[in-house]
Amino acid sequence: MLEYKVQSLIDILNFRNDTLESYFEKEKRKVSIFKKKIISIFKKPIKMYLQKQSEPLVAYNNQDKSLIQLFFNQKKNDTDL
Repeated sequence: MLEYKVQSLIDILNFRNDTLESYFEKEKRKVSIFKKKIISIFKKPIKMYLQKQSEPLVAYNNQDKSLIQLFFNQKKNDTDL
């Protein structure tokens, strides 16, 4: 009975047998080439849409000091933008 408990504990503690590289390799194989192509087609339009919707990014790009202070909690006279 003790051997069973010890083996169960070892199984629980050793559940991580993958290295980081082997984990990412397994994850890479899960995504089909078709899905990768579809994602690559829509990647840029989605990114552009999200950037347009981002008020902090628009404030940063326009150098709107009051909004930058609001979003990034920076002082008005901070010139390290």
